[in-house]
Amino acid sequence: MCSKIKYDLAIDARWVSNNRGIGNFILNYIADNSRLSSSRTILFIVKSSEKLIKSFDFDYKIVSNFFLISDLQISFFLINKKVNCLFAPGNILPVFPLFCKKKVLVLHDVSFYYSSKKFGKRNLRQKLGIFFRKILVPISLKRSDTLITVSNFAKKEIKKYFNHSEFKRIEVIYHGFKKYNFKPKTKIYTFLAVLGEAEQKNIKQFIQSCVICLKEYKFNVCLMGVSEEYLKNNNISFDYPWLKVEGKVKNNLVINKIRESSCLVMPSHYESFGMPVLESLINKTPVMCSDTGALNEITGGLALYFDAYQVTDIVEKMKFFINNEKKVKKNTEKWYLEYSDLFTLEKFHYNYNKILLIE
Repeated sequence: MCSKIKYDLAIDARWVSNNRGIGNFILNYIADNSRLSSSRTILFIVKSSEKLIKSFDFDYKIVSNFFLISDLQISFFLINKKVNCLFAPGNILPVFPLFCKKKVLVLHDVSFYYSSKKFGKRNLRQKLGIFFRKILVPISLKRSDTLITVSNFAKKEIKKYFNHSEFKRIEVIYHGFKKYNFKPKTKIYTFLAVLGEAEQKNIKQFIQSCVICLKEYKFNVCLMGVSEEYLKNNNISFDYPWLKVEGKVKNNLVINKIRESSCLVMPSHYESFGMPVLESLINKTPVMCSDTGALNEITGGLALYFDAYQVTDIVEKMKFFINNEKKVKKNTEKWYLEYSDLFTLEKFHYNYNKILLIE
């Protein structure tokens, strides 16, 4: 790679993967972004994401899997001031000096500030991650020139936990997705839950709610994003004929499962956005979710809500959906007509491009 090349934008894409989370967020920004394609852009990636990045027409630099070493590699790359803007979409900026005109940070949530009493027990890996985020996120906020978050709820949370006078303002930019014209698929599952392996996802109470509801009704459930090993290690029963555990899955499989399901259930105690909720609504699949975090904001008050801390309330809402599916679907259609344009891929690209691409 020529050392004299000057880049408009460098993206810290070390989290790019074909699975969920921040990696999906980065791929959404890269995909079909015509303005980005016409700019000189480089991505910092790790070896495991090289195959994915090769499908895009961008320069890339492979860095170490160890974050401090890769942070140092990024700093050295920037030292000759070859980059106008560094985009850090993964909650923290590289820790070493960053020689570029502009540093843009996306802080998705501040769930690491919540105590284990609220979310339940955490394993050693989660505790270490929280420890480092509590140190690195405040430093990153001070060093960033522009701070972006993913919902008005997340913005409120950031202001609650940090002295926001240290940064000028917080931009709120919603995630965006493609709208697809599709033929309806045969429904295999009544309820689908796309969760992760964290206590705030409320997996145990969701399965307990299904067990209770199944005493009166018959239905199938699919649980995605959670491995059988995680369920075993956390003493969560899952060996039921009506329950399919998919484990960690790729993005296209999530969309297929959403279309095969009558309703998405999001029982989380905390969500700063809730990407599966938006994916479901974009695909005109009804949503049943907790009334906490950003979920009410994203669903526009048109989902079926429950108290995530009360199994009885989750059960009641499951029964309500089974008995009133057509009524709930009408709200989903209303959301699509009134709110879906807020979450298009084009709007997502436009809002980020006007911040990241310096004229």
